[in-house]
Amino acid sequence: VLVEVNERPILDHVTDAYQRAGIRDVTVVRGYAKEAFPEGRLRYVDNDEYETTGELVSLQRALHALSDVTEDVLVVSYGYVLFTKFVPELLCDRGGDLAITVDTAWRSGANRDRQADYVRCSAPYSRRTFYDSVRLERADEALQEEEIHGEWMGFLKIGPAAQPVVRELVDRMLAVPENRRAKLPMLLNTL
Repeated sequence: VLVEVNERPILDHVTDAYQRAGIRDVTVVRGYAKEAFPEGRLRYVDNDEYETTGELVSLQRALHALSDVTEDVLVVSYGYVLFTKFVPELLCDRGGDLAITVDTAWRSGANRDRQADYVRCSAPYSRRTFYDSVRLERADEALQEEEIHGEWMGFLKIGPAAQPVVRELVDRMLAVPENRRAKLPMLLNTL
């Protein structure tokens, strides 16, 4: 996240996109080289076990640090994904307490033929389903091509009512030692 793109760290671009979407409180989970992160406008939560744990442990650290923010919607995203303000705006505008974003143009994406978080949904994308509720059925990098409806973009909305449920679920999942290296799609599948 500290790699520069257009002479600025990716983290600056991500923070700016969130702020343009009206999200002012940005919390970053740090692991490797946490001392390199600039102090200032961001809140940090540390995962000092980053070498032996996965994304789910980092999310757990953030959820527990933010447990007092239950009246606000939480938008979880990877720190290295560049996006426009449209993505978090779309998530926050959707009803429901849980939502994800899916790139339905995955066939032409940069991750084509590489490991990616592919998804199968209750319905494939069409212009008629854009504003409909479509349910996630499976997130898995090993989905067969004919099953793939898109690629998870790495964004998860957790509304106020769902936050205690997600926090408890993550804690239960991480009580199983084999899950300590789990990635976020495991949580999506469990939800």
